[in-house]
Amino acid sequence: MGGDERIWWHRLNDDGRTWTGPQPLPGANSSVGPGGTNFAGPLTAWKGVDGDQDIWWSQRRDGQWRAPQKISGAATSFDPELGIRQYDLPGFEPVMLWKGDNDDQRLWRNPLNGSSYIG
Repeated sequence: MGGDERIWWHRLNDDGRTWTGPQPLPGANSSVGPGGTNFAGPLTAWKGVDGDQDIWWSQRRDGQWRAPQKISGAATSFDPELGIRQYDLPGFEPVMLWKGDNDDQRLWRNPLNGSSYIG
């Protein structure tokens, strides 16, 4: 959809064969696609709209998406990616990886610390 910067989501129905209809993720807009993983529920991160290089994230818990949160000190000119890292038995944590903003070609990494990403 040209010009539509909303982030859309849907989930697999309980029958395991069909999907729910697409729905916009409340308050989530991006000029590029989001990254996502599953950690105690769907988890997503995204770059802001055109002109906004901030990185935002949200998680779906108890059937509701949490309000989007900006990650302090994190910026990108592309979409961030999410994965799960095993740091200890049986410990796991979500980790985000992203390219820096504008001409910053470095890769940055950041774990989720409880309920917020460390900026």
